[in-house]
Amino acid sequence: MNGEDLIFRVHGRIEARHDPELQAIVTTYVRTYDPHGVFLPAGIRCGLEYAKAKGLKNWIVDVSREEDEMSEKDRAWEKSEEFRQIFRESSIRSIVFLLPAVDASGDTSWADDFAEELGADFACHVTASINETKSILGKPT
Repeated sequence: MNGEDLIFRVHGRIEARHDPELQAIVTTYVRTYDPHGVFLPAGIRCGLEYAKAKGLKNWIVDVSREEDEMSEKDRAWEKSEEFRQIFRESSIRSIVFLLPAVDASGDTSWADDFAEELGADFACHVTASINETKSILGKPT
């Protein structure tokens, strides 16, 4: 893992790790459907706490291999004031959504809406390429 720290993992579902090269938390989602709404909030909280402790400003959300969708419980939490508040209190200021190519080429205005919900000092980007992700974060490709 090239010096990366594993922060959180639910095997076969979600994994959060620190990528020192990108100075980012990288969360990879494979199977996110959880009718109880436990895994997603736990993974995000762990990642944000780790980011704050390390002073990391970047979060990469890799859903490029996601096999299912979030539960209604998770969607409701993602739209809650609690969700927005924990991001505002974190050190994260840039979020990059790494999507499958077919999704990244469509309407991605939701990323702007997401950034607006978090606040003026947040930037959200959408891409289908890890090299473009590096470029967005100002890292050499």
